[in-house]
Amino acid sequence: MNIEFYRSEINKIDLQLLKLLNKRARLAQKIGAMKQAQGLPIFAPEREHHILTRLSQSNRGPLNTIGIQSIFEKIIEACRQLE
Repeated sequence: MNIEFYRSEINKIDLQLLKLLNKRARLAQKIGAMKQAQGLPIFAPEREHHILTRLSQSNRGPLNTIGIQSIFEKIIEACRQLE
């Protein structure tokens, strides 16, 4: 294996991640519409805390917990803006 092989694999994964992030964002939009219709607040800190805790506990590395939390905080923030 050479560096180009690994870069090619990363490129494929990046496209998969992009697809999944947009799928997550579309779901967040649907949740936002439901929250709005029901008069619920968009920001749900307990839900966000639960997500971060669950992901941190599921993490097996090599990314550390701080890194995982940082990545998902950004994802959650971007999706919350769509709600």
